[in-house]
Amino acid sequence: MDWRSAWGEHAMMIPTPAQFRAARALLNWSAEELANRADVARMTIARLEDEREDKHETVSVGVAKKAVGALEAAGIVFVWPDTDLGEGVRLASAGPRYQMPQRKAATT
Repeated sequence: MDWRSAWGEHAMMIPTPAQFRAARALLNWSAEELANRADVARMTIARLEDEREDKHETVSVGVAKKAVGALEAAGIVFVWPDTDLGEGVRLASAGPRYQMPQRKAATT
């Protein structure tokens, strides 16, 4: 059984684990940074990026969309597979390049 079957009709709206990892790499974001910007748990990002089927089935479509939304807001464009090419990611032409992770304010 393909891991996307757990998401049914929403499967094409959810990037593959490789797309999530590639998107973070383009932005130079850690998994923790993506989790913070998407307002999800760090373990959620780990599950979305894990290639094992049983990990994806534990993430709801709504939560996965929060991670997608955070990446798209930062300029990521998800490329979906067609008959000639596979899936991928790229930066939107107007998107930010190599955003540095947000730093937490130091407490004194």
